[in-house]
Amino acid sequence: MRPLPHALLVAVVTLGACDQVFDFTADALCKPRSDPTFHDEDGDGFEDLCDNCPTVANLTQADQLELDRGGAADGVGDACDPHPTLSTDVLAGLVTFAEPNVAQRWVRHGGDWHGDGEDMIYGDTVSGAFSQLEDVAVAPPAPPFTMVVQLHLDSVPEPAGSGAFEVMTAFTETGTDGVAVGCGLYHYAAGSFGVDGIRIQNDYNPMESNGRDLTTRPALVEYTLVFEFQPGAISACNLLSESTTVAEVTAPLTVPPTGTIGFIGNNISATIHSLAIYR
Repeated sequence: MRPLPHALLVAVVTLGACDQVFDFTADALCKPRSDPTFHDEDGDGFEDLCDNCPTVANLTQADQLELDRGGAADGVGDACDPHPTLSTDVLAGLVTFAEPNVAQRWVRHGGDWHGDGEDMIYGDTVSGAFSQLEDVAVAPPAPPFTMVVQLHLDSVPEPAGSGAFEVMTAFTETGTDGVAVGCGLYHYAAGSFGVDGIRIQNDYNPMESNGRDLTTRPALVEYTLVFEFQPGAISACNLLSESTTVAEVTAPLTVPPTGTIGFIGNNISATIHSLAIYR
């Protein structure tokens, strides 16, 4: 995997020739609060395996918008459904970093990656301290799928040197050969302390990359990154803050994503709360 200067990448990718999905069981029995393994990621009172939006609080559990369009409810709540008016989405994967096997499942390759029992934290703001965190256990489904990352941008130090940048990205990668398709935030030197743009970067074919400059987005803010894969078609990268779309970019995706689930960090501080895969 090629290092990106002053960057943090949040990544979810498919393992080559592997159709295994996250260990999420949609029809699992709801755990009572007295169960020591009870976990409510979004704090809305519904246990994760019985919550139709486990990473976005929705007290009503409403799944109505498909019905309003004459379709059938798909079981994914309106508050988190990537396509809320289409009966097409299923929650295929969920990572909350509260799982008991986090230390075994996520392998660190340098850097200050650590879990606190609820989140995954990268706190290394030393320029050039490139590192990777890799999930060695499971993979999301093959495209089409949509990846949603909930995160808090803790700090964005001013990068050193012209063109240096920090990035918070969801991406796909083929093994460790350094080829990736990424979706995320970036910040250039001599800018404000915050996020200056959103970008899809396709190393398979740079002509299929695309970006958009933003009015600077601050640190100390909750963000949602949504990366949608449609094989042989258009990929979409969306940035949301407080459930409102800040920006979206699209680009062709002619190479199916393969690789591993992981995170890359460099000269940034962030807290990753959860990662969900819809297909």
